[in-house]
Amino acid sequence: MSRLFPLLLIGSLLLPAAARAAEAPASDELASDPVIQLYLKFKSSTARLPGLRADGVALKQDWLLDKLKTELDRDGITVESLALTPEKGTIKVRTTQGVDAVHTIDFRFLPVDWPNRTVRIAFDRSSAAAGDGLIARTLGTLAVGVFGMATGDPLDKLAARQPWASVNGNVLTVKLDEVPSLKSTLDSSLMGYKLFDHIGIRQLSTEQGAIRIRLGLMK
Repeated sequence: MSRLFPLLLIGSLLLPAAARAAEAPASDELASDPVIQLYLKFKSSTARLPGLRADGVALKQDWLLDKLKTELDRDGITVESLALTPEKGTIKVRTTQGVDAVHTIDFRFLPVDWPNRTVRIAFDRSSAAAGDGLIARTLGTLAVGVFGMATGDPLDKLAARQPWASVNGNVLTVKLDEVPSLKSTLDSSLMGYKLFDHIGIRQLSTEQGAIRIRLGLMK
């Protein structure tokens, strides 16, 4: 069965014609075949992952800005703008507690370490007052929201505190498997197998006016 699982998973992604044939009522014998039934369950599960499309999912700049403002605009923090290009993303945040200032955070996604469920984001900040806590709160919220959309599970509310995000130098590390709001998604299973042991983030990238997320099969 351990060998059958990835084969069925690949089939559910790459053989839609076979799925249509299996769903046709013409053959009761085919429809009752346990392998076909399992295959159709895999197809149903993977169909709910928009990030598995050939071009992945593009999250538009305006939508992302609205989500960031909803989550972060409080306690003296205001997200003023978000700009996305193929080279980088730029977030401007105003703080009014302590130091009244506008902080510019330029960021780009590093290669994803999916076996460890880890997303890393390199950044530069133009204001010394933009401390590590503000960086983690801003980019961490962005990373978690992006993953939720790629898996078809948009999050209504993100955690206010981010113990799952840490800053080392100019790199933010987000441990997705430590985010409470993502736990049920990452732990989802089918026939006793964890789906996200076999499917994961292949690429995160910025493009003109959007962030692109691509899921794919893991070896």
